[in-house]
Amino acid sequence: MRHLDDGRPAPTGAAAPDLIEPVVGWRCWGVVRETEGLRLRSLIYETIWPARRALSAVCLKQVILPPGAEGVTRHPAPAAACACGVYAASTLRRATEFIDGYAPTGGIVHRVIGTVALWGSVVEGDRGWRAANAYPRAIFVPQARPGTRDLPAEVIAEGLAGYGVPVEILEAAVRLEIVGELEERARRAAA
Repeated sequence: MRHLDDGRPAPTGAAAPDLIEPVVGWRCWGVVRETEGLRLRSLIYETIWPARRALSAVCLKQVILPPGAEGVTRHPAPAAACACGVYAASTLRRATEFIDGYAPTGGIVHRVIGTVALWGSVVEGDRGWRAANAYPRAIFVPQARPGTRDLPAEVIAEGLAGYGVPVEILEAAVRLEIVGELEERARRAAA
């Protein structure tokens, strides 16, 4: 869904959609143990990304407020006038700000970075996008960070194979090394 500058939905009609392919961005995830095995989890919220199914956004403000709460407008996520939606950064460097940026909570046993496909309603922001639907496209597993109880990268990579996307182990363990390694891989692939 496209939005006008003032946040209202753009008029609908017989116009062709703006995008055919999903928007691709970068994001970091925590990895947690679930009954089904290792799963991706948001670093900020306790949202588990399902394997082999899209993650569909829900406005969490709507979830925590009681029905009929004064001034609350129910809306599908993402909404232009709200902060809801599934986030992805526009660049690798922006995404890696989150790899070390939040204290581990909710049983996180490792952190990974990767590319993610976004589709449905997509709202562009200064640092990336918020979307209605998302699914990982590729997952990169750094080595266990020094001084942490992170699981070994090989265990994480094997556990995340159930997402059905490429999972690659990195030599790097910390943010600047991760950026350098992924940028070097991109340069070699482009050559």
